[in-house]
Order: sequence, then C-alpha cells, then structure tokens
Amino acid sequence: MDPALIAVAGILALWLLYFVSTYFTGGSRSLSGTPTSARAGVLQPLPSHMQPYKRLPPTGTFVKDTIPAGLRRRHNLREGTWGQLNVVRGRLLFRTLEPTAEEFELSPGQPGTIEPQVYHEVEPLTDDIEFFVVFHKLPEPNAAD
Repeated sequence: MDPALIAVAGILALWLLYFVSTYFTGGSRSLSGTPTSARAGVLQPLPSHMQPYKRLPPTGTFVKDTIPAGLRRRHNLREGTWGQLNVVRGRLLFRTLEPTAEEFELSPGQPGTIEPQVYHEVEPLTDDIEFFVVFHKLPEPNAAD
C-alpha cells in the first residue's frame, strides 16, 4: 500500500477520533438537561455510608452577596471529605476544574456532590440564589469493634 495513502488514512482517523470525542463531550448538560459550556459529565452521588459533620453557613443560606470569595475561586476538599451543594432558590453553576473541567447547573432539588481533592468553584447564575453546603466524612469506627 502507498505510504502517502497510509499517512492520509491515519490523519483522517485521528481527525475522526477528535471530532467524535469533541462532539460527544463538548457541551455538557446540567442535571436538568440544560446545556452548559464545558465537557459532558455526570455528578457522582454522595456515597451512602458518609456522615454529615459540618454545614456552611451554620444556619440559613448563602445569598449572592454573602458567598465567600473562597467558594467562588479554585479550591478543593481534603482527602476523605465530600461536600453536597444544596440550592434552596435560584440556580448555581458548579464548575469542576481538575482533573476534568466540567460544569453543572444546580437548582432546587438537584444537589451537587463535591468529591474529595477535586478542584472546583461556584458561581451564582441568578440574583435570587440561596444555597448551603454540607460536608460529609466516613463514620468514626466503633470503639467496640
């Protein structure tokens, strides 16, 4: 077979692979199916054996003007800690940054799970946003075990 033809076939195969992967991953959907701008992804459910241990804010909710700057910029949770974003009103953009960039539009009844050591940030999508975060960890081992 002609080497030039093999090269062209290889380039076409790479282009096709790139096109297919971009088409199926470019333009994720929120949990409600609304497209967002990042790659497609699925939020992992909170593991059922996790136990809540902290809530932010301790009472009430964050609103657009009270969201801490640290939540709006790149940060992560330590190993063994999971979080759950709970939207009470409005819409919140939950963006994972590493290891994979993905965006999820959260709204009431559609919590967002934050996995350990995954860099992320949030951004209010509506002025009436109200949300809180609950942090979870593995249960303490039973002293009797």
